[in-house]
Amino acid sequence: MKRICKLIFCGLAFSGFIGTAVLAKIFISWASPPNRKKCAIALTTFWARILLRILSVKPISFLLLQEFSDVLTQGCLVVSNHQSYLDILLLAAHFPVQFVAKQEVSDWPVIGLMAKLAGTIFIDRSSTRQSMCCALEIAESLEQGLSVLVFPEGTSSNGLQVLPFKPMLLLAALKTQLPVLPLTLNYVSINEQPMTEKTLALFCWHGEMEFIKHFWSVLALRHVQVSLDVHNLLHSPHPVTSQELARLAHEKVASRFITPPTTTSTTSESLDHSHELVRDDVFMSLVHHENNYL
Repeated sequence: MKRICKLIFCGLAFSGFIGTAVLAKIFISWASPPNRKKCAIALTTFWARILLRILSVKPISFLLLQEFSDVLTQGCLVVSNHQSYLDILLLAAHFPVQFVAKQEVSDWPVIGLMAKLAGTIFIDRSSTRQSMCCALEIAESLEQGLSVLVFPEGTSSNGLQVLPFKPMLLLAALKTQLPVLPLTLNYVSINEQPMTEKTLALFCWHGEMEFIKHFWSVLALRHVQVSLDVHNLLHSPHPVTSQELARLAHEKVASRFITPPTTTSTTSESLDHSHELVRDDVFMSLVHHENNYL
């Protein structure tokens, strides 16, 4: 019953976002492109926070030092590992950024419309030319003082490792000579039990997984701990090549990535009762700063 209630409220939130975004698009059609993008980002942040509350994903601790807040409002390229669509809600709720998504997302029912209204930049990774155009579009947003978040892995993973970073989109940072802000996202525990390889599947959405089936299981979750490490900036001037910049960013992100242990019989039993996981808040701790700058 609680899952049904959550589903209804999520539907209302989706409708609310679409409605307000459409109205905003109409009423600020006279505004400059950067201001229209900022409005879309602000609406995305607002509704992402509402969705997190509906899904019981509520951080009890959020610390973003002024240094990073200033950089985000002046424009930087944010890079993060990617495990689930939940990543997007978590990041959108706390970072004023424009997202980059694969081209197929634009054709998805409801989600595609929401992504377009949020000002998402779409990339066709099957075409080098189109990927280059996407990098230039990202650079344009950066030059307009906006921050853009990309998932350089190119796809969501199974949560067992950080996949190699594709360098193409990092060309935007080279072109604009703006800083890169690496983030590491970890799903740490569920129902007060450490995350394992098997329970991680409750969050990670990858490969050929069905969205509806996966989201239905997410509606049942409670008491999840998530950590998000914000690393030191990679300042300009950057390395000569995007490949080198991708390697440095990957090293930062992977350095704080937590590999879940192999599933035990205890955690298997916990997984069998995953349908009971409803209520409580999600804990998200932000562990900031490394001791040395590049």
